[in-house]
Amino acid sequence: MARGPAIKAKISPPRLGGKDKVGLYSTRTPHRPNNIGLSLVRLEKVEGRNVYFLGADLIDMTPILDLKPYIPYADIADGDVKFPDWIMNPPAAPFATVTVSDEATARLEDYVLKRLKLYKGDSCATVLQLIKDVLIHDIRSGHQKGAAKDTTYELYLDNMKIEWVAHGDVASVESIHIASTNDIEKNPK
Repeated sequence: MARGPAIKAKISPPRLGGKDKVGLYSTRTPHRPNNIGLSLVRLEKVEGRNVYFLGADLIDMTPILDLKPYIPYADIADGDVKFPDWIMNPPAAPFATVTVSDEATARLEDYVLKRLKLYKGDSCATVLQLIKDVLIHDIRSGHQKGAAKDTTYELYLDNMKIEWVAHGDVASVESIHIASTNDIEKNPK
């Protein structure tokens, strides 16, 4: 019997500081072993064990596996929405700032920007802001945060390979390149 790679059923969400693990289906992780869709719907009412909602584009008898609350900073909805108070108190960003070297910026402008796929046509400033918005939240796993100082980390975004270092409360982007096929095969996620 052919078997695929083992599935990690538990993950360490960044908001838990990498200390606790939870089931991957209880989170919004995009790293799922199957094609489960996430849809934003309006809760109409709850009657006993039945939940009624509006705005779903489903085929009849499509199973609904889980319900999660609306999160204003991650979801976009039209009109008035209600959500739990605790959602609006996210932890402070772990890094105070993200810096990008002049060399990385020049490489992005001169070479990488023209070869992007998802952000093709966007300005250098827009792509740099995207990189900063991701890195400010310190996306390293709990065990990576305990690594030796001056460890170079890699972030794959669009088809870019971004190399960066953590220095205290600053994330410093040192280089930006187009990710090669070997990079992607070596680091599929």
